[in-house]
Amino acid sequence: MRPVRFDKLADLYSEEYLVTIFNELKSVDVLPFDSGGFSSSTLESIQLILNSNSTKKLVLKKTDISKDWFNVRTEGRAGREIDIFADSMFGDIWKIFHSPYLAFAKEGNEIGILMEDLSLNLFPNERKPISAETEELIISKLAKLHAAYWKVEELDKFNWLLKSEDYLFMMGPQDHSHFDKIAKPPEKIEGWMNEGWEFALDNLPKVAVDYLMQPLENITKYWDEIPFTLIHGDTKLANIAVFDNFKISIFDWAFVGRAPCTFDLYWYLAVNASRLSRSKEALTEFYRKELELHLGKKIEEKVWENLLNAGIVCGFFMLFWTKAFGLKNNREGAKQEWDWWVKRLNKII
Repeated sequence: MRPVRFDKLADLYSEEYLVTIFNELKSVDVLPFDSGGFSSSTLESIQLILNSNSTKKLVLKKTDISKDWFNVRTEGRAGREIDIFADSMFGDIWKIFHSPYLAFAKEGNEIGILMEDLSLNLFPNERKPISAETEELIISKLAKLHAAYWKVEELDKFNWLLKSEDYLFMMGPQDHSHFDKIAKPPEKIEGWMNEGWEFALDNLPKVAVDYLMQPLENITKYWDEIPFTLIHGDTKLANIAVFDNFKISIFDWAFVGRAPCTFDLYWYLAVNASRLSRSKEALTEFYRKELELHLGKKIEEKVWENLLNAGIVCGFFMLFWTKAFGLKNNREGAKQEWDWWVKRLNKII
């Protein structure tokens, strides 16, 4: 079922409007909700009291897109999280993933999204590998999403979808000062990124530094012939909920875009490095098999090589600062992560 659109953000926690979704509604309580994360959004816990005196928990996410640093760094293509609700083109997403979304609203620069509280189905916040069975389910579902939108030209008409250059620029080593005058990242995140990239640029080979600091269009122009698809863009485990019946939900679509499928894969491998059930190489091979299964055809070796290279470059731009930050601060496993990514970038350049 497509989420209901309300006119005002206040409607998302109003008994008058929520009763249209929950007809047994008796009252509504609004409480703080702390999730951490990198974004500038705020979360609130919405607790519904039903006529039976039972309770139902929801989460309300609110974002001022004019002050959200992710949005500003991608030059204002705003409200992607609610844009995917508005067009039937994106309906296949919810045939693959369980949709937790119930309602949304937009007022001026502010958007609000009301969704199920998935807390009981989230992964624990710990640096331990998840089960191989669960990881295969996640990877298979991502491959199914990518296959569903594989080379769908209609995606081109949605100019709010992020493009390849957006992903490279968003958290890469480029100069963001112009955008940060409008909306800066949270102080802690900004400090980590700056420290990580400073260390990386001081310690990477010169050829790698030159590659990273060149105009981004010099990199992405070589990807024009690579198959594109719809990607989620932020495939960290914190954005994924798993249910007992082999159903999963993937939420927080603020980074949704049109890009090579391996952007999702290598972001997953980079951001969840300490949680992987097996090697990056093994997961990459499993992903390819699942993608080919859902596509119903084999991917040519040259095409696959180009997809891998694009994914590695994207993962490097988006998250290598975390590997550098970890190495500088002597975190466990950081040297192995640094070496893995540097070795593969050097092969490409």
